[in-house]
Amino acid sequence: MCQLSMIRHLLLGRLIASVPLLVLSSPLFAADVDFTPHADLRLSEIYYPDNVSPVVNQTFEMANLQLPTELRWGSAFSFRLRPELQADPWNNSITERYWAELPEGYLQIKPLSQGSSTLSVQAGFNTFSWGVTDGFNPLDVVSARRFEDPVSPEKLGAPSIALHAELPGGTLSFDGIYIPRQRRAILPGNKSRWLPREQFQSQSETVNNVTNTFLLPNTTDYYYQDSNILDQALQNNFGFKGEAHLPSVDLSMVFFEGEASLPVTDISASGNVIALTPTSSISLANPDIGITPVYYRQIVTGGSVVYTLGEFIFRAEAAFTRLISKELNLGLPGLSNEYVGEVEHAFAVGAGTLTAFAEGTYAQHQEVIDPSFVSLARIFDRAVALGARYAPNETFLASALLLEDTEFHGNLVHLDLSDSLSDSIRVSGTGEIITGKDGTPTGNYRYNSRALVSLKYSM
Repeated sequence: MCQLSMIRHLLLGRLIASVPLLVLSSPLFAADVDFTPHADLRLSEIYYPDNVSPVVNQTFEMANLQLPTELRWGSAFSFRLRPELQADPWNNSITERYWAELPEGYLQIKPLSQGSSTLSVQAGFNTFSWGVTDGFNPLDVVSARRFEDPVSPEKLGAPSIALHAELPGGTLSFDGIYIPRQRRAILPGNKSRWLPREQFQSQSETVNNVTNTFLLPNTTDYYYQDSNILDQALQNNFGFKGEAHLPSVDLSMVFFEGEASLPVTDISASGNVIALTPTSSISLANPDIGITPVYYRQIVTGGSVVYTLGEFIFRAEAAFTRLISKELNLGLPGLSNEYVGEVEHAFAVGAGTLTAFAEGTYAQHQEVIDPSFVSLARIFDRAVALGARYAPNETFLASALLLEDTEFHGNLVHLDLSDSLSDSIRVSGTGEIITGKDGTPTGNYRYNSRALVSLKYSM
Protein backbone atom coordinates (compact mmCIF):
# COMPACT_ATOMS: atom_id res chain seq x y z
CA MET A 1 0.00 0.00 0.00
CA CYS A 2 2.79 2.41 0.86
CA GLN A 3 4.57 1.72 -2.42
CA LEU A 4 1.29 2.14 -4.37
CA SER A 5 0.69 5.45 -2.58
CA MET A 6 4.16 6.68 -3.54
CA ILE A 7 3.52 5.82 -7.20
CA ARG A 8 0.21 7.71 -7.13
CA HIS A 9 1.84 10.79 -5.61
CA LEU A 10 4.64 10.66 -8.18
CA LEU A 11 2.20 10.43 -11.09
CA LEU A 12 0.04 13.22 -9.64
CA GLY A 13 3.07 15.47 -9.19
CA ARG A 14 4.16 14.98 -12.76
CA LEU A 15 0.63 15.69 -13.98
CA ILE A 16 0.45 18.94 -11.99
CA ALA A 17 3.87 20.01 -13.24
CA SER A 18 2.83 19.41 -16.84
CA VAL A 19 -0.30 21.62 -16.63
CA PRO A 20 1.54 24.96 -17.08
CA LEU A 21 3.45 23.52 -20.03
CA LEU A 22 0.23 22.30 -21.65
CA VAL A 23 -1.49 25.67 -21.12
CA LEU A 24 1.43 27.76 -22.34
CA SER A 25 1.83 25.57 -25.41
CA SER A 26 -1.88 25.80 -26.32
CA PRO A 27 -2.82 27.86 -29.42
CA LEU A 28 -4.48 30.49 -27.22
CA PHE A 29 -1.34 31.24 -25.25
CA ALA A 30 0.86 30.88 -28.28
CA ALA A 31 -0.72 34.04 -29.69
CA ASP A 32 1.28 37.26 -29.68
CA VAL A 33 0.66 39.66 -26.81
CA ASP A 34 0.86 43.38 -27.64
CA PHE A 35 0.79 45.93 -24.81
CA THR A 36 0.70 49.63 -25.81
CA PRO A 37 0.43 52.18 -22.99
CA HIS A 38 0.28 55.92 -23.75
CA ALA A 39 -0.12 59.19 -21.88
CA ASP A 40 -1.39 62.54 -23.15
CA LEU A 41 -1.03 65.64 -20.96
CA ARG A 42 -2.75 68.85 -22.05
CA LEU A 43 -2.29 72.24 -20.36
CA SER A 44 -4.84 74.88 -21.33
CA GLU A 45 -5.63 78.53 -20.67
CA ILE A 46 -9.05 79.99 -21.61
CA TYR A 47 -9.81 83.71 -21.57
CA TYR A 48 -13.28 85.31 -21.86
CA PRO A 49 -13.12 89.07 -22.60
CA ASP A 50 -16.59 89.75 -21.14
CA ASN A 51 -16.74 89.87 -17.36
CA VAL A 52 -20.43 89.04 -17.21
CA SER A 53 -20.71 88.53 -13.45
CA PRO A 54 -18.47 88.70 -10.38
CA VAL A 55 -19.42 85.13 -9.44
CA VAL A 56 -18.13 83.48 -12.64
CA ASN A 57 -14.60 82.97 -13.96
CA GLN A 58 -13.13 85.14 -16.67
CA THR A 59 -10.07 82.89 -17.06
CA PHE A 60 -9.56 79.16 -16.65
CA GLU A 61 -6.27 77.31 -16.17
CA MET A 62 -6.66 73.57 -16.43
CA ALA A 63 -4.69 70.36 -16.88
CA ASN A 64 -6.05 67.23 -18.54
CA LEU A 65 -4.38 63.81 -18.43
CA GLN A 66 -5.48 60.84 -20.54
CA LEU A 67 -3.91 57.40 -20.19
CA PRO A 68 -5.03 55.29 -23.17
CA THR A 69 -3.77 51.74 -22.87
CA GLU A 70 -4.47 48.72 -25.04
CA LEU A 71 -3.62 45.07 -24.50
CA ARG A 72 -4.04 42.74 -27.48
CA TRP A 73 -3.88 38.99 -27.17
CA GLY A 74 -3.65 37.60 -30.66
CA SER A 75 -6.54 38.58 -32.93
CA ALA A 76 -9.36 37.35 -30.69
CA PHE A 77 -8.93 39.34 -27.45
CA SER A 78 -8.20 42.95 -26.66
CA PHE A 79 -8.63 45.16 -23.60
CA ARG A 80 -8.79 48.95 -23.87
CA LEU A 81 -8.55 51.36 -20.97
CA ARG A 82 -8.70 55.17 -21.27
CA PRO A 83 -9.03 56.90 -17.91
CA GLU A 84 -9.13 60.70 -17.89
CA LEU A 85 -8.27 63.15 -15.13
CA GLN A 86 -8.90 66.91 -15.21
CA ALA A 87 -7.87 69.62 -12.77
CA ASP A 88 -9.24 73.17 -12.86
CA PRO A 89 -8.43 74.26 -9.29
CA TRP A 90 -9.41 77.94 -9.63
CA ASN A 91 -12.84 77.26 -11.10
CA ASN A 92 -15.52 79.05 -9.05
CA SER A 93 -17.82 76.04 -9.48
CA ILE A 94 -16.56 73.52 -6.94
CA THR A 95 -18.00 70.54 -8.85
CA GLU A 96 -15.87 71.43 -11.90
CA ARG A 97 -12.51 71.80 -10.17
CA TYR A 98 -11.54 68.13 -10.31
CA TRP A 99 -12.94 65.50 -12.60
CA ALA A 100 -12.24 61.80 -13.22
CA GLU A 101 -13.86 59.86 -16.02
CA LEU A 102 -13.57 56.49 -17.76
CA PRO A 103 -14.83 56.95 -21.33
CA GLU A 104 -13.42 53.56 -22.32
CA GLY A 105 -12.69 50.49 -20.25
CA TYR A 106 -13.85 47.38 -22.05
CA LEU A 107 -12.94 43.86 -23.15
CA GLN A 108 -13.43 42.99 -26.81
CA ILE A 109 -13.75 39.41 -27.98
CA LYS A 110 -13.81 38.33 -31.62
CA PRO A 111 -15.06 34.73 -31.65
CA LEU A 112 -15.37 34.88 -35.44
CA SER A 113 -13.00 36.57 -37.85
CA GLN A 114 -12.75 34.67 -41.12
CA GLY A 115 -12.10 36.56 -44.31
CA SER A 116 -14.64 39.36 -44.60
CA SER A 117 -16.96 37.89 -41.92
CA THR A 118 -16.54 39.35 -38.45
CA LEU A 119 -18.31 39.00 -35.13
CA SER A 120 -17.14 40.98 -32.10
CA VAL A 121 -18.51 41.62 -28.61
CA GLN A 122 -17.49 44.48 -26.31
CA ALA A 123 -18.33 44.53 -22.60
CA GLY A 124 -17.45 47.30 -20.17
CA PHE A 125 -17.45 51.12 -20.17
CA ASN A 126 -17.69 52.73 -23.58
CA THR A 127 -18.90 55.72 -25.58
CA PHE A 128 -20.68 55.53 -28.93
CA SER A 129 -20.74 57.72 -32.03
CA TRP A 130 -23.52 57.22 -34.56
CA GLY A 131 -24.16 59.33 -37.62
CA VAL A 132 -21.93 60.59 -40.42
CA THR A 133 -22.15 64.41 -40.55
CA ASP A 134 -19.39 66.62 -39.11
CA GLY A 135 -21.14 69.66 -37.65
CA PHE A 136 -24.72 68.88 -36.64
CA ASN A 137 -25.24 65.15 -36.05
CA PRO A 138 -28.83 64.41 -34.95
CA LEU A 139 -28.26 60.63 -34.86
CA ASP A 140 -25.47 60.84 -32.26
CA VAL A 141 -27.82 60.25 -29.32
CA VAL A 142 -26.55 57.13 -27.53
CA SER A 143 -23.97 58.51 -25.07
CA ALA A 144 -24.80 60.94 -22.27
CA ARG A 145 -22.64 64.06 -22.10
CA ARG A 146 -20.96 66.40 -19.67
CA PHE A 147 -21.95 70.01 -20.43
CA GLU A 148 -19.24 71.92 -18.63
CA ASP A 149 -18.68 73.44 -22.07
CA PRO A 150 -21.94 73.18 -24.08
CA VAL A 151 -20.16 74.15 -27.32
CA SER A 152 -17.93 71.05 -27.01
CA PRO A 153 -19.63 68.61 -24.59
CA GLU A 154 -17.74 65.48 -23.59
CA LYS A 155 -19.25 62.03 -23.86
CA LEU A 156 -19.52 59.92 -20.70
CA GLY A 157 -18.62 56.24 -20.64
CA ALA A 158 -21.49 53.95 -19.66
CA PRO A 159 -21.53 50.24 -18.72
CA SER A 160 -22.64 48.49 -21.87
CA ILE A 161 -22.58 45.44 -24.08
CA ALA A 162 -22.02 46.09 -27.79
CA LEU A 163 -22.27 43.59 -30.64
CA HIS A 164 -20.85 44.13 -34.14
CA ALA A 165 -21.31 41.70 -37.02
CA GLU A 166 -20.24 41.88 -40.67
CA LEU A 167 -21.65 39.45 -43.20
CA PRO A 168 -19.51 37.77 -45.89
CA GLY A 169 -18.40 40.24 -48.51
CA GLY A 170 -18.47 43.16 -46.06
CA THR A 171 -21.47 44.79 -47.74
CA LEU A 172 -23.78 44.44 -44.72
CA SER A 173 -23.06 45.06 -41.05
CA PHE A 174 -25.08 45.19 -37.85
CA ASP A 175 -24.53 46.84 -34.46
CA GLY A 176 -26.48 46.29 -31.27
CA ILE A 177 -26.03 48.18 -27.98
CA TYR A 178 -27.45 47.46 -24.54
CA ILE A 179 -26.85 49.85 -21.61
CA PRO A 180 -28.30 48.44 -18.37
CA ARG A 181 -27.93 51.79 -16.59
CA GLN A 182 -27.22 54.94 -18.55
CA ARG A 183 -25.13 57.79 -17.15
CA ARG A 184 -26.86 61.02 -16.21
CA ALA A 185 -25.95 63.98 -18.36
CA ILE A 186 -23.97 66.45 -16.25
CA LEU A 187 -25.01 70.08 -16.35
CA PRO A 188 -22.73 73.13 -15.91
CA GLY A 189 -21.59 74.00 -12.39
CA ASN A 190 -23.64 76.41 -10.29
CA LYS A 191 -21.24 79.29 -11.06
CA SER A 192 -20.81 78.48 -14.74
CA ARG A 193 -20.79 81.16 -17.45
CA TRP A 194 -23.11 78.89 -19.46
CA LEU A 195 -26.05 79.22 -17.09
CA PRO A 196 -28.33 82.22 -17.79
CA ARG A 197 -26.69 85.39 -16.45
CA GLU A 198 -28.91 88.14 -17.84
CA GLN A 199 -32.45 86.79 -18.20
CA PHE A 200 -34.46 83.62 -18.76
CA GLN A 201 -38.03 82.46 -19.22
CA SER A 202 -39.02 80.00 -16.52
CA GLN A 203 -40.85 76.93 -17.78
CA SER A 204 -42.28 76.26 -14.32
CA GLU A 205 -43.66 79.81 -14.21
CA THR A 206 -45.48 79.60 -17.56
CA VAL A 207 -49.11 79.42 -16.48
CA ASN A 208 -52.29 80.13 -18.47
CA ASN A 209 -50.21 81.03 -21.51
CA VAL A 210 -48.47 83.84 -19.62
CA THR A 211 -44.68 83.64 -19.96
CA ASN A 212 -42.71 85.00 -17.02
CA THR A 213 -39.37 86.52 -17.96
CA PHE A 214 -36.90 87.01 -15.11
CA LEU A 215 -34.23 89.70 -15.21
CA LEU A 216 -31.26 88.36 -13.27
CA PRO A 217 -29.00 90.19 -10.81
CA ASN A 218 -25.29 89.86 -11.54
CA THR A 219 -24.87 87.98 -8.24
CA THR A 220 -27.31 85.20 -9.18
CA ASP A 221 -26.57 82.08 -7.12
CA TYR A 222 -27.81 78.86 -8.72
CA TYR A 223 -28.29 75.63 -6.81
CA TYR A 224 -29.23 72.18 -8.10
CA GLN A 225 -32.20 70.32 -6.68
CA ASP A 226 -32.86 66.58 -6.76
CA SER A 227 -33.17 65.21 -10.28
CA ASN A 228 -36.51 64.16 -11.70
CA ILE A 229 -36.17 60.87 -13.60
CA LEU A 230 -39.19 59.93 -15.70
CA ASP A 231 -40.21 56.48 -16.94
CA GLN A 232 -36.95 54.85 -15.73
CA ALA A 233 -35.08 56.85 -18.37
CA LEU A 234 -31.70 55.60 -17.15
CA GLN A 235 -32.65 51.91 -17.15
CA ASN A 236 -32.28 49.47 -20.03
CA ASN A 237 -31.26 51.78 -22.88
CA PHE A 238 -30.78 49.92 -26.17
CA GLY A 239 -30.27 50.53 -29.86
CA PHE A 240 -29.62 48.95 -33.23
CA LYS A 241 -27.86 50.08 -36.39
CA GLY A 242 -27.74 48.41 -39.79
CA GLU A 243 -25.38 49.48 -42.56
CA ALA A 244 -25.03 48.65 -46.24
CA HIS A 245 -21.69 49.35 -47.93
CA LEU A 246 -22.08 49.61 -51.71
CA PRO A 247 -19.42 50.62 -54.27
CA SER A 248 -20.09 54.38 -54.03
CA VAL A 249 -22.85 54.63 -51.41
CA ASP A 250 -23.02 53.82 -47.69
CA LEU A 251 -26.49 53.57 -46.13
CA SER A 252 -27.55 53.19 -42.51
CA MET A 253 -30.73 52.83 -40.46
CA VAL A 254 -30.75 53.36 -36.69
CA PHE A 255 -33.08 52.91 -33.72
CA PHE A 256 -32.44 53.96 -30.13
CA GLU A 257 -34.63 53.97 -27.04
CA GLY A 258 -33.35 55.52 -23.84
CA GLU A 259 -32.41 58.68 -22.00
CA ALA A 260 -32.37 61.89 -23.98
CA SER A 261 -28.79 63.14 -24.21
CA LEU A 262 -29.99 66.67 -23.35
CA PRO A 263 -32.06 66.85 -20.14
CA VAL A 264 -34.73 69.46 -19.59
CA THR A 265 -33.89 72.04 -16.92
CA ASP A 266 -36.82 73.11 -14.78
CA ILE A 267 -35.74 76.45 -13.30
CA SER A 268 -37.57 77.72 -10.21
CA ALA A 269 -37.32 81.41 -9.41
CA SER A 270 -39.15 84.14 -7.55
CA GLY A 271 -39.07 87.92 -7.78
CA ASN A 272 -40.97 91.19 -8.03
CA VAL A 273 -43.13 91.84 -11.09
CA ILE A 274 -42.24 95.11 -12.82
CA ALA A 275 -44.28 94.75 -16.03
CA LEU A 276 -47.38 92.77 -16.92
CA THR A 277 -49.36 92.18 -20.12
CA PRO A 278 -52.11 89.65 -20.94
CA THR A 279 -49.49 87.27 -22.41
CA SER A 280 -46.28 88.00 -20.49
CA SER A 281 -44.76 89.36 -17.32
CA ILE A 282 -41.33 90.66 -16.43
CA SER A 283 -39.88 90.22 -12.95
CA LEU A 284 -36.72 91.21 -11.13
CA ALA A 285 -35.46 87.85 -9.89
CA ASN A 286 -34.24 87.11 -6.39
CA PRO A 287 -30.59 85.94 -6.35
CA ASP A 288 -31.25 82.31 -5.33
CA ILE A 289 -32.50 80.21 -8.25
CA GLY A 290 -33.06 76.46 -8.21
CA ILE A 291 -32.49 74.07 -11.13
CA THR A 292 -34.14 70.66 -11.35
CA PRO A 293 -32.68 68.40 -14.10
CA VAL A 294 -35.43 66.34 -15.73
CA TYR A 295 -34.22 63.14 -17.39
CA TYR A 296 -36.77 61.66 -19.76
CA ARG A 297 -37.09 58.73 -22.14
CA GLN A 298 -37.38 58.95 -25.91
CA ILE A 299 -37.20 56.93 -29.13
CA VAL A 300 -34.99 58.11 -32.00
CA THR A 301 -35.18 56.55 -35.46
CA GLY A 302 -33.49 57.68 -38.64
CA GLY A 303 -30.91 57.01 -41.25
CA SER A 304 -27.94 58.36 -43.15
CA VAL A 305 -26.38 58.22 -46.59
CA VAL A 306 -22.82 58.88 -47.77
CA TYR A 307 -22.32 59.19 -51.53
CA THR A 308 -18.97 59.62 -53.26
CA LEU A 309 -18.96 61.27 -56.66
CA GLY A 310 -15.51 61.83 -58.03
CA GLU A 311 -13.69 64.06 -55.54
CA PHE A 312 -16.93 65.13 -53.82
CA ILE A 313 -18.40 63.46 -50.75
CA PHE A 314 -22.09 64.02 -49.99
CA ARG A 315 -23.52 63.20 -46.55
CA ALA A 316 -27.08 63.42 -45.28
CA GLU A 317 -28.94 62.43 -42.12
CA ALA A 318 -32.50 62.42 -40.86
CA ALA A 319 -33.59 61.83 -37.26
CA PHE A 320 -37.14 61.50 -35.92
CA THR A 321 -37.64 61.79 -32.15
CA ARG A 322 -40.74 60.64 -30.27
CA LEU A 323 -41.20 60.90 -26.51
CA ILE A 324 -42.08 58.05 -24.21
CA SER A 325 -42.19 60.43 -21.22
CA LYS A 326 -45.19 62.73 -21.61
CA GLU A 327 -45.63 64.38 -18.20
CA LEU A 328 -47.18 67.81 -18.44
CA ASN A 329 -45.93 71.08 -16.92
CA LEU A 330 -42.27 70.00 -17.02
CA GLY A 331 -41.31 71.69 -20.26
CA LEU A 332 -40.59 68.43 -22.07
CA PRO A 333 -39.94 68.76 -25.79
CA GLY A 334 -42.49 67.40 -28.21
CA LEU A 335 -42.00 65.62 -31.50
CA SER A 336 -39.03 66.64 -33.61
CA ASN A 337 -37.83 65.94 -37.14
CA GLU A 338 -34.24 66.95 -37.92
CA TYR A 339 -32.44 66.95 -41.26
CA VAL A 340 -28.89 67.79 -42.28
CA GLY A 341 -26.98 67.61 -45.52
CA GLU A 342 -23.37 68.46 -46.33
CA VAL A 343 -20.88 68.32 -49.17
CA GLU A 344 -17.10 68.04 -48.85
CA HIS A 345 -14.29 68.47 -51.37
CA ALA A 346 -10.52 68.27 -51.00
CA PHE A 347 -8.20 70.47 -53.07
CA ALA A 348 -4.45 70.27 -53.56
CA VAL A 349 -2.97 73.62 -52.52
CA GLY A 350 0.80 73.80 -52.86
CA ALA A 351 2.30 70.82 -51.05
CA GLY A 352 -0.73 70.50 -48.77
CA THR A 353 -4.44 69.76 -48.82
CA LEU A 354 -7.38 72.12 -48.35
CA THR A 355 -10.65 70.43 -47.38
CA ALA A 356 -13.77 72.60 -47.67
CA PHE A 357 -17.32 71.71 -46.69
CA ALA A 358 -20.77 73.28 -46.61
CA GLU A 359 -23.65 72.13 -44.44
CA GLY A 360 -27.33 73.00 -44.20
CA THR A 361 -29.73 72.01 -41.40
CA TYR A 362 -33.48 72.10 -40.99
CA ALA A 363 -35.49 71.00 -37.95
CA GLN A 364 -39.14 70.91 -36.96
CA HIS A 365 -39.86 71.04 -33.22
CA GLN A 366 -43.24 70.86 -31.55
CA GLU A 367 -42.14 72.95 -28.58
CA VAL A 368 -40.91 76.53 -28.43
CA ILE A 369 -37.29 77.30 -27.58
CA ASP A 370 -36.34 76.88 -23.94
CA PRO A 371 -33.99 79.81 -23.31
CA SER A 372 -31.82 77.91 -20.84
CA PHE A 373 -28.30 76.79 -21.65
CA VAL A 374 -29.45 73.65 -23.49
CA SER A 375 -31.11 75.84 -26.12
CA LEU A 376 -27.68 76.05 -27.78
CA ALA A 377 -28.68 72.91 -29.70
CA ARG A 378 -31.48 74.89 -31.33
CA ILE A 379 -28.95 76.88 -33.35
CA PHE A 380 -29.46 74.18 -35.96
CA ASP A 381 -33.22 74.66 -36.46
CA ARG A 382 -32.41 76.68 -39.59
CA ALA A 383 -28.69 77.00 -40.14
CA VAL A 384 -25.94 77.12 -42.73
CA ALA A 385 -22.32 76.24 -41.96
CA LEU A 386 -19.18 76.79 -44.04
CA GLY A 387 -15.86 75.31 -43.00
CA ALA A 388 -12.34 74.55 -44.19
CA ARG A 389 -9.28 72.63 -42.99
CA TYR A 390 -5.83 73.29 -44.42
CA ALA A 391 -2.78 71.09 -43.83
CA PRO A 392 0.25 72.47 -45.72
CA ASN A 393 2.48 69.76 -44.25
CA GLU A 394 2.37 66.84 -41.83
CA THR A 395 2.52 68.96 -38.66
CA PHE A 396 0.57 72.19 -39.20
CA LEU A 397 -3.24 72.34 -39.30
CA ALA A 398 -5.55 75.35 -39.66
CA SER A 399 -9.34 75.16 -39.56
CA ALA A 400 -12.20 77.64 -39.69
CA LEU A 401 -15.96 77.36 -39.25
CA LEU A 402 -18.75 79.91 -39.77
CA LEU A 403 -22.20 78.88 -38.52
CA GLU A 404 -25.14 81.16 -39.35
CA ASP A 405 -28.47 80.75 -37.55
CA THR A 406 -30.76 81.88 -40.36
CA GLU A 407 -33.92 81.82 -38.22
CA PHE A 408 -32.74 84.03 -35.35
CA HIS A 409 -29.85 85.74 -37.16
CA GLY A 410 -27.06 84.77 -34.81
CA ASN A 411 -23.72 83.21 -35.63
CA LEU A 412 -20.75 81.34 -34.26
CA VAL A 413 -17.23 81.69 -35.68
CA HIS A 414 -14.54 79.16 -34.77
CA LEU A 415 -10.84 79.45 -35.72
CA ASP A 416 -8.13 76.95 -34.81
CA LEU A 417 -4.37 76.73 -35.45
CA SER A 418 -2.10 73.92 -34.30
CA ASP A 419 1.45 72.78 -34.97
CA SER A 420 3.86 70.15 -33.69
CA LEU A 421 7.07 71.41 -32.11
CA SER A 422 8.40 67.85 -31.94
CA ASP A 423 7.15 64.27 -32.12
CA SER A 424 5.70 64.58 -28.61
CA ILE A 425 4.75 68.29 -28.23
CA ARG A 426 1.90 70.06 -30.00
CA VAL A 427 0.65 73.61 -29.44
CA SER A 428 -2.68 75.07 -30.52
CA GLY A 429 -4.65 78.29 -30.39
CA THR A 430 -8.42 78.63 -30.73
CA GLY A 431 -10.79 81.58 -30.98
CA GLU A 432 -14.59 81.59 -30.86
CA ILE A 433 -17.00 84.48 -31.41
CA ILE A 434 -20.70 84.11 -30.54
CA THR A 435 -23.21 86.81 -31.51
CA GLY A 436 -26.99 87.19 -31.48
CA LYS A 437 -29.97 88.96 -29.97
CA ASP A 438 -31.38 88.44 -26.46
CA GLY A 439 -33.63 85.41 -26.14
CA THR A 440 -32.11 83.57 -29.12
CA PRO A 441 -29.95 80.42 -28.98
CA THR A 442 -26.72 82.33 -29.69
CA GLY A 443 -27.66 85.68 -28.23
CA ASN A 444 -28.02 84.28 -24.71
CA TYR A 445 -24.31 83.39 -24.80
CA ARG A 446 -22.77 86.27 -26.71
CA TYR A 447 -20.70 87.00 -23.59
CA ASN A 448 -18.99 83.61 -23.99
CA SER A 449 -16.78 84.53 -26.92
CA ARG A 450 -13.30 83.32 -25.96
CA ALA A 451 -9.68 82.56 -26.77
CA LEU A 452 -7.85 79.34 -25.85
CA VAL A 453 -4.22 78.26 -25.99
CA SER A 454 -3.00 74.78 -25.12
CA LEU A 455 0.07 72.60 -25.09
CA LYS A 456 -0.15 68.84 -25.48
CA TYR A 457 2.62 66.44 -24.50
CA SER A 458 2.34 62.81 -25.63
CA MET A 459 4.33 59.96 -24.17
